[in-house]
Amino acid sequence: MSSSYQSRGRGPKRGAKQQRPTGKLARNQAVSVFGIGSIYELRFATKRGQVLNSVMIAGLDNWEEDPDLTFREPVLERALGVNRFQTPPAAADDDSSDAAFIPSVRFPEWMVCSKCDRLGKIPFEFSEEQYQPTCRANNCRGNGVPARLVTACFHSELDSGSDLQPGHIDDFPWAMWAHRGQRSCEKPQLKLLNTGGSAGLSGLEVRCFSKDCNGQVSNSLAGVFGEDALERFTCKGNRPWLGDKEEGCKRKVRVLMRGASNSYFPAVASALSIPPYSSFLLNRLGKVSIIFQSYESLDLSALVTLAKSGLAGIRDKYTDEQIGDAIVHLAEGESNNAPRTEDEQKQAERLALTQGSSGQDDKSEFEAGVLPVDELDVEISSHFDCLVKADRLREVRVLRGFSRVSSVRGGNAYATVCAPLSRSGIDWLPAIEIRGEGVYFELNSDAVEQWARRDSVVERHRTVEKNWQLRIEQGKGGDDEEAPSSGFVLVHTFCHLLMNELALECGYSSASLRERIYVGTPEDPYHGALIYTAMPGADGTLGGLASQAWPENFSSVVRRTLESAQWCSSDPLCIDSEGQGADALNQAACHACCLVSETSCETGNLFLDRALICGTDDKPDLSFFSRD
Repeated sequence: MSSSYQSRGRGPKRGAKQQRPTGKLARNQAVSVFGIGSIYELRFATKRGQVLNSVMIAGLDNWEEDPDLTFREPVLERALGVNRFQTPPAAADDDSSDAAFIPSVRFPEWMVCSKCDRLGKIPFEFSEEQYQPTCRANNCRGNGVPARLVTACFHSELDSGSDLQPGHIDDFPWAMWAHRGQRSCEKPQLKLLNTGGSAGLSGLEVRCFSKDCNGQVSNSLAGVFGEDALERFTCKGNRPWLGDKEEGCKRKVRVLMRGASNSYFPAVASALSIPPYSSFLLNRLGKVSIIFQSYESLDLSALVTLAKSGLAGIRDKYTDEQIGDAIVHLAEGESNNAPRTEDEQKQAERLALTQGSSGQDDKSEFEAGVLPVDELDVEISSHFDCLVKADRLREVRVLRGFSRVSSVRGGNAYATVCAPLSRSGIDWLPAIEIRGEGVYFELNSDAVEQWARRDSVVERHRTVEKNWQLRIEQGKGGDDEEAPSSGFVLVHTFCHLLMNELALECGYSSASLRERIYVGTPEDPYHGALIYTAMPGADGTLGGLASQAWPENFSSVVRRTLESAQWCSSDPLCIDSEGQGADALNQAACHACCLVSETSCETGNLFLDRALICGTDDKPDLSFFSRD
């Protein structure tokens, strides 16, 4: 493994030989649970001034398991094949010597000298002094600045039967690029020079000053981001976050900027805690790992005694029989009935929401009440089947892995192919718990089916289906994946517009709200959405969002949502669009009207069309909320 670093937090395995830089990640760059395998810039001060290093957060093999940070969510455990989850450590508030760190490795390994423009690695062209790479050229002593270019392979080009995993990333082949079209010399000595001819990449060139080349061999970086820039170069299977290589990868690679957004796409699985796993008792027992470590060796009465001694808050509140039943339920669960896919889990969540619950106890993690739809305004009530006020919600989000170059969105989030977080033998995954509140609604299913059969709607949706098929042909999805229905686009777009209006009304920031879409099958049709608080902390418990579910408040919010949908500051370009956004999967939807924070949307701001809400000048019947 290359030079290793530890960023502020907690997590490195005891005894690991890892250096401790004197600084830490900037507060606005704190390493999150979804950061394993991603690249961070690490800045800290030394006697020589501000230092910049580029590191990649290491895999779970280098993390320490902390019982204090462990918790359970049986549904996701069975679906993902693990035994428990662990929350990420909090960032340290000081620079004390006993502060723990998050393990990371230097990446990319190639760097450029800040004085002489030399390209190289440690320990050859650069040495490391006080965590700052220093140029070894005579009389230079310049700082080594991380190279800006890296390469990653296309996992979408995998054969269907291949065992190779995505996520491979490597340094840019600087020597090969300098000698492009020529035979590389035996001992390249490279520099990255600014020719001054252009302010862009064409003004930079890689030049070789070895004895064989003598500065006569060079190549500009112009065109380096083209898909065929490295057409003769294949992936080496490098996995720096795991410290190994996956042999046999021969896929093509693409050049990326070190900090580009497409260098890392987390694969996240999530679930709401619903009865029976939302009870306070089960939630508290799930945090005592020793109970389940001893499950096979101790009898049930001993486990109950162990639980009561470790959790004072449950002694007087629950009987031994209740505690024993909860331990068995958590340890064994209802494995035969456990959801195995995201769709199955959402069906269970939707059932819990529409049935409502007053809470299994006074500290239940799930509390929802169904409100009467007929109390909505007359013009609005006919468009809705269900309205739920969710006072308490708990969501668990788990990082399964990640991909590069293209996102892993789509399909079953519990099983999509992604890069691993460990080499082997790890039976836990990093996760976070989100507690908050929300509003759930369902559009009238009969009205949606009648609307979806309108000729204007069918014709407009063909554009989405055509663009989706082009996406599949480009290898960006499975051959069996179908484009979302017009009903999905309808409820998804309305959810975005409603989310923006709720952010103005209830005081939450737009990034603090998140959607969860529930769309059924033709045999069991329903079109619902849950808008809930998506950020940990006090933001999720203010009560302002759930209160908007009361019929009087909800009617008012819906009216304002429909009014605001009538006009976008980018009209008429927006409303007349036949395809915008990634792979042209949006139609009338842009940043001025429908798009929300990327973290707030399940589909990455795709499959949106405002025309389905407000109609167009020539086709007003596109609107689901029209009176026709």
